[in-house]
Amino acid sequence: MTSKEKIEVTKFGDTVDTTLFEQEFFDFYEQPTSSDHWWIPKETVVRGQDALDDDLVPMDLPKSYNTTVETKQKFFKKFADLIEGQFKHGGNKYKLQGFEDREATDVISAIVPNWVEGTILKYVFRFMNFRREKDLLKIATYCYILWLKEGHHLSEEHDEDTKQ
Repeated sequence: MTSKEKIEVTKFGDTVDTTLFEQEFFDFYEQPTSSDHWWIPKETVVRGQDALDDDLVPMDLPKSYNTTVETKQKFFKKFADLIEGQFKHGGNKYKLQGFEDREATDVISAIVPNWVEGTILKYVFRFMNFRREKDLLKIATYCYILWLKEGHHLSEEHDEDTKQ
């Protein structure tokens, strides 16, 4: 394909005219196989048995450890303690004078719809850039805050996969 040929790609329901892209773009990226995906760098595409080979780590990602039920049980308290430290520290930082029943997160999310979700995404991107533990802990903390804000803590019934 040359940069002058036109192809159409659908991204989130919008058709993108790709005639403006240079040839290098097509040399570097692989066309998606469905409208649910966007262009993928060719060197990161892993298929079939290659995806299971331990020595294949696309994009120099750090080692990934297995997460068996036993591993999750063994380290959950450690993780929960770290998260607790995050939300206690944040609760002290973001207190509002004169408001006993809310903090800054409550006020901001009342003004800015989906603010908590946006904050989670910010930390996801920061984690992707720096791969720091504290960003994972912030993501988990904001997931907990969102769980509270959505009222799930008040539910008698929870999703079926939480029952074990």
